[in-house]
Amino acid sequence: MHTPYLSPPSFSIILYHSAVGDSDLYIQFGQLPSLWTWDARDSTLNKNYAITIDNVRVGTYYVGVYGYKATAYNITALYGSLEICGNRCSDHGDCRGRVCQCRTGFSGEECENMDANLALDQWVGGFVRDNSWNYYHIRADTANNLVIRVHQEGDGDCDLYIRSGAKPSRFEYEMRDVSFDTDFEVTIENPQDQTWYIGVLGYQQCQYQIRATTANSTC
Repeated sequence: MHTPYLSPPSFSIILYHSAVGDSDLYIQFGQLPSLWTWDARDSTLNKNYAITIDNVRVGTYYVGVYGYKATAYNITALYGSLEICGNRCSDHGDCRGRVCQCRTGFSGEECENMDANLALDQWVGGFVRDNSWNYYHIRADTANNLVIRVHQEGDGDCDLYIRSGAKPSRFEYEMRDVSFDTDFEVTIENPQDQTWYIGVLGYQQCQYQIRATTANSTC
């Protein structure tokens, strides 16, 4: 794959790949990149990532995707800074010009809202920059405890806030976890028949997975 220089001072290559496997992204000006020759690369274990090239030169940039482990992926070129869409579209959509085009099931200016009820026992991924939010909700008519688990991927720090009936904020919540742990959870005891809103806040930008499960009450 190659992309020619048009006019802006920067461009970004964004890659999303499936939960299985691992791919690496390489970019080089003027010739095909390799494992040993490149101008920029991302060889992390992140599932979704981007490389932004600033001070673009006139000519052709070549982009290589290396399959470290077999995987399926989608790749997008964005002319201009990745920040043009804000919050990386929460990893729930794709940047088109200056607008996030949200994937099915997500909405909001930065695709920060999950529209459907958070299903039990199913991991859902997301991304939040510093001081940005992603929101979920769940309604589970049960006397069993409802457990909301978060797993952070890589560096950063996510915080978890939960509130019944409305979206939580830093100051309005019923339960939260603001620790620096990579894996953490919050338990909603006897959730009953009401809607619980879940907010993931980027204290420091982070990529994460979130899941809801039930557990027997001790009462």
